[in-house]
Amino acid sequence: MPPDKTKLPKHVIDIWPDVFKDIDLKVVPLDYLHSIRVVFQDGKIWDIDIQNSKDEDGRQVNIKKNLRISLDSMKEIFQT
Repeated sequence: MPPDKTKLPKHVIDIWPDVFKDIDLKVVPLDYLHSIRVVFQDGKIWDIDIQNSKDEDGRQVNIKKNLRISLDSMKEIFQT
Protein backbone atom coordinates (compact mmCIF):
# COMPACT_ATOMS: atom_id res chain seq x y z
CA MET A 1 0.00 0.00 0.00
CA PRO A 2 1.40 3.48 -0.88
CA PRO A 3 2.28 5.82 2.01
CA ASP A 4 -0.43 8.18 3.24
CA LYS A 5 0.46 11.58 1.72
CA THR A 6 -1.31 13.45 4.54
CA LYS A 7 0.88 11.93 7.28
CA LEU A 8 4.30 13.13 8.36
CA PRO A 9 7.25 10.98 7.28
CA LYS A 10 8.04 8.03 9.56
CA HIS A 11 11.39 9.50 10.63
CA VAL A 12 9.53 12.60 11.91
CA ILE A 13 6.79 10.59 13.64
CA ASP A 14 9.46 8.47 15.35
CA ILE A 15 10.83 11.59 17.09
CA TRP A 16 7.62 12.15 19.08
CA PRO A 17 5.07 9.48 18.13
CA ASP A 18 2.46 10.39 20.75
CA VAL A 19 2.05 13.80 19.12
CA PHE A 20 3.07 13.41 15.48
CA LYS A 21 1.27 10.14 14.60
CA ASP A 22 -2.18 11.76 14.58
CA ILE A 23 -1.29 14.87 12.58
CA ASP A 24 -2.78 15.10 9.08
CA LEU A 25 -1.19 17.59 6.72
CA LYS A 26 -3.31 18.93 3.93
CA VAL A 27 -1.76 22.39 3.60
CA VAL A 28 1.42 23.80 5.11
CA PRO A 29 2.12 27.55 4.87
CA LEU A 30 5.46 28.31 3.21
CA ASP A 31 6.42 30.35 6.29
CA TYR A 32 6.81 27.07 8.21
CA LEU A 33 9.08 25.42 5.62
CA HIS A 34 12.79 25.86 5.06
CA SER A 35 12.83 23.92 1.78
CA ILE A 36 10.67 22.03 -0.69
CA ARG A 37 11.69 18.95 -2.67
CA VAL A 38 9.86 18.45 -5.96
CA VAL A 39 10.26 15.02 -7.56
CA PHE A 40 9.20 14.71 -11.19
CA GLN A 41 8.10 11.53 -12.92
CA ASP A 42 11.12 11.68 -15.23
CA GLY A 43 13.42 11.42 -12.20
CA LYS A 44 14.40 15.09 -11.98
CA ILE A 45 14.53 16.52 -8.47
CA TRP A 46 14.34 20.19 -7.54
CA ASP A 47 15.34 21.24 -4.02
CA ILE A 48 14.00 24.74 -3.41
CA ASP A 49 15.52 26.64 -0.47
CA ILE A 50 12.62 28.78 0.77
CA GLN A 51 14.54 30.81 3.34
CA ASN A 52 17.70 31.65 1.42
CA SER A 53 16.77 31.82 -2.24
CA LYS A 54 18.57 34.54 -4.15
CA ASP A 55 18.69 35.53 -7.80
CA GLU A 56 21.85 35.77 -9.94
CA ASP A 57 22.58 39.24 -8.52
CA GLY A 58 22.35 38.04 -4.91
CA ARG A 59 18.97 39.66 -4.19
CA GLN A 60 16.39 37.83 -2.08
CA VAL A 61 13.76 36.09 -4.21
CA ASN A 62 10.06 36.09 -3.31
CA ILE A 63 9.59 32.31 -3.33
CA LYS A 64 5.87 32.47 -2.51
CA LYS A 65 5.16 34.63 -5.55
CA ASN A 66 7.47 32.72 -7.90
CA LEU A 67 6.20 29.32 -6.74
CA ARG A 68 2.59 30.39 -7.22
CA ILE A 69 3.35 31.65 -10.75
CA SER A 70 5.22 28.44 -11.61
CA LEU A 71 2.56 26.12 -10.21
CA ASP A 72 -0.26 28.08 -11.87
CA SER A 73 1.48 27.78 -15.22
CA MET A 74 1.80 24.00 -14.80
CA LYS A 75 -1.60 23.20 -13.25
CA GLU A 76 -2.60 20.99 -16.21
CA ILE A 77 0.34 18.71 -15.35
CA PHE A 78 -0.81 18.32 -11.72
CA GLN A 79 -4.22 16.87 -12.37
CA THR A 80 -5.47 14.65 -9.55
